[in-house]
Amino acid sequence: MTPEFIEKVVSLLQKHSLRAFEFEQAGARLTLKLDPERGVATDAGQANAQQKEQRNIILSPAMGVVRIKHPQRDEPFIKPGAEVKEGQIVAFLQNGELLEEVKATRSGVLVASVATDGEVVGFAQPLFELR
Repeated sequence: MTPEFIEKVVSLLQKHSLRAFEFEQAGARLTLKLDPERGVATDAGQANAQQKEQRNIILSPAMGVVRIKHPQRDEPFIKPGAEVKEGQIVAFLQNGELLEEVKATRSGVLVASVATDGEVVGFAQPLFELR
């Protein structure tokens, strides 16, 4: 891993509006998270501090198309104002025919849905805001 490689990765993160990147090779590991407000990459230590500040946000566990409701149901799993328990399914990510559960990482009240049904999201992109 060279400084040029890291600079290129940061440039690609910014160019494609990606928020996170992880790379492991020959025992070396690089984890970058982009601060969307400042447009700069932070290292894993700073990213952990940011995650603590954003603990009220449910982040996407992977890439995919957000599904607020299961395709076989008419009603969404949760609506703004609903109480959510840690581990509760709040949405799905669809990749082809596969549906991956998105679970609440903590208990709280759903304040807002940041992502909309049918929106394509990337890894660690905010989906819901809890209070």
